[in-house]
Amino acid sequence: MTLFDLRFQAIEDIRNLSRSINKLKMVSINEMTDVMKVLKSFKKLQPGQWVRVAKGIYKDDLAKIIGVEDAQNFVYLQLIPRIDVKKIKDGNNRSRYVRPTQVLLTKKRIAELGLDCTKNGDKVVFKSNEFDDKGFLYKSFRITHIVSERVKPEMHELENFNENPNSSTVTSAIKKSFEEMDNFLTIGDTVEVCKGFLRELRGKVISIEGKNVSILPFENDLKEPMLFQPDELRKIFFPGNHVKIIQGKYEGETGMVVACDVQIAVVMSDMNMTQFKIHPRYLQLCNQGSTCVTSSGNFQIGDLIQIDPQTVGVVIKFEKNKMNVLSTSNKVRFLVHPIRK
Repeated sequence: MTLFDLRFQAIEDIRNLSRSINKLKMVSINEMTDVMKVLKSFKKLQPGQWVRVAKGIYKDDLAKIIGVEDAQNFVYLQLIPRIDVKKIKDGNNRSRYVRPTQVLLTKKRIAELGLDCTKNGDKVVFKSNEFDDKGFLYKSFRITHIVSERVKPEMHELENFNENPNSSTVTSAIKKSFEEMDNFLTIGDTVEVCKGFLRELRGKVISIEGKNVSILPFENDLKEPMLFQPDELRKIFFPGNHVKIIQGKYEGETGMVVACDVQIAVVMSDMNMTQFKIHPRYLQLCNQGSTCVTSSGNFQIGDLIQIDPQTVGVVIKFEKNKMNVLSTSNKVRFLVHPIRK
């Protein structure tokens, strides 16, 4: 049966169409109506789960699931807002888009700027967005607009979601998130066994083959290498070790370990002598210091640049694809594309 015959059968009982059968044309694929849409399958999402936003102004930001609407493919998230309230107040139209920084937006802060907001139960509504009394934003996102698999929150991100970084809620969240992470073990790392009857045994990684990590114990009585799984080992460092950060906010920087325990290492940066905290698994022993980046593109450290029509600042540091700028309000801003020098 030809395509012509099929078209004829489809319209043979429809008045006024049979006479113009020779004038019929196939509808283009772009004009056809969708009769079936295949959606990407997602693992079961649970309230309290950590996710990251995949699109828009909050791209890559950490968020916590508050509620899930499976039928409508939406999730209700708690996250730190990126709303430039100063721009809203002044009515400025920037010639180039600058992503607002993450700042908790409380009712008190909104009132201090002379802006109006309304109450909706225990939430404050400002510019169609809901905020709680701590300043967190509550917003609905499509499930297709979030990343829920292999989300690895960093220490400072988890601390930002709680007023007390030492609370049991944050501590358990940190522990859970790090247990789900891959191990960043490399040959030469000093490690400690954290599971099994050989717990607290220390040694040096001499080879890695798939999921088998071979270490040479420091114990004098143990002369032969021993095999372990990556999740049975953890990196250890000692004050005075010179290290390089291999992942996270400070990736690429080097510094000296000031203090270290199971979950936290305090590192003094070689570049600016400031101290920061990071998980030991993100560190690697290093003999060379960082090379201080003094310029990027048309900008260099010390340049006076315009952040927005009312604010200027001085470039003080370069990090990856962004620059740190000390503004006239004595705050450090992180910019990707400043307006101009």
